[in-house]
Amino acid sequence: MSRFTTLSEADDQIWAAIAPPEAVAFNQADLRTLHNITSAPGSEGDGSVPVSSLQERWAIGNDDRKLWTNREYPYSAMGKVTRPGSWCSASLIGPRLVATARHCYEAGVPYRFNPAYDNGETLPGANAVYVLIPSGMPDEGPCNEKEDWVLFVLDTNLGNQLGYLGAKTYDAASQAGRPIFFNYGYPQDKDGGNRPYRMEGISVTRKEPRCDATGPLDTDVDASPGNSGGPLWALEDGGALPVRRHQ
Repeated sequence: MSRFTTLSEADDQIWAAIAPPEAVAFNQADLRTLHNITSAPGSEGDGSVPVSSLQERWAIGNDDRKLWTNREYPYSAMGKVTRPGSWCSASLIGPRLVATARHCYEAGVPYRFNPAYDNGETLPGANAVYVLIPSGMPDEGPCNEKEDWVLFVLDTNLGNQLGYLGAKTYDAASQAGRPIFFNYGYPQDKDGGNRPYRMEGISVTRKEPRCDATGPLDTDVDASPGNSGGPLWALEDGGALPVRRHQ
């Protein structure tokens, strides 16, 4: 996760009124029984590196991220998940389900999802009341990377108002190496993580060594701390569909 500047007294009072989400252990078999979910969403790598150079920002070649102010669907379903003092990127994958990176979660603190956040809330936000944590996550290695995801359950059905993405398994046979994917998030090195940036023309390949036939995955997306947990999606039949991701 990336750090904000020091919180003000007013910010402290706001966060004090929000209860931390209740943690619930979950597995992928459980996940597939939920509405509009076919596979667990993936996430991006650790966001703890410095941001003093282009290389350290994990930009590959030219920095192709662009400020994105469109708030229509699917961007209404993407946004920023915040806690006191820090943030990650995230997306609605169900009416009340928000997917982000597991390393963005810390027990005992409150969380809020802000769709299409742009220097403040631009669309209705909601607080997290539960966090669904994958069970049996390995301590290290490719299987650990693959399971770096959590789902927050919101106190409001935002997806019914704003739309939601769902989740879909990466199809290596038809998608590997093709620059057909998009990314959206809140990089620390761009406007301090306060504005959304989009990138297109991203390709995805399976990472070696791999955990199993489905991942983890590598991408050539440009990113920095704050992008963790943001969606990666491709267009199919005019709709936006996310896939498993790992930077």
